[in-house]
Amino acid sequence: MGASVKDAETHFIGLVCRPADEAQKRLGDVVCVSRGPAGCPVARCGAESPIPTYGGVPLNSATFYFGGDKLHSIMLSIKPDDANQLIESIRLKFGDPASDDRTPVQNRMGATFEQREAVWMVAGTRIKVSRYTNSIERGLATITAPGALDHMKANQPSREKRLGDM
Repeated sequence: MGASVKDAETHFIGLVCRPADEAQKRLGDVVCVSRGPAGCPVARCGAESPIPTYGGVPLNSATFYFGGDKLHSIMLSIKPDDANQLIESIRLKFGDPASDDRTPVQNRMGATFEQREAVWMVAGTRIKVSRYTNSIERGLATITAPGALDHMKANQPSREKRLGDM
């Protein structure tokens, strides 16, 4: 955390960076998305393009958020079936999570699944792995530096403004 946009572009092949749009401004001023060497999104890259991994888990995508030209948040999209492997990999590196919740979730068809969310706090940085996000087809890992939460609060639209936009 804390790397500059230029540092990230140097270390990640095919990283595409742009100013954040209005919906993303609460997460950062600049957004960078991981793409394969041929310019294709990570989720659609073929065998000729290496798929980035984190903790040995292949990523569907990686999005980096910068505030004031400093990396402060990363979102890694993963397959839900890979969540347990990623949690174990992070546990081996940083120890047991501060919380590891398992709760049943139900989809619109009535099928139930076990949601798992594990959270670590490492030197003020929060690492969170969720088996499911808003879909049973996507898991998510987030790495959030301490300053990111302050940035998010400062750039959160007021409730009054959001309701007025309706």
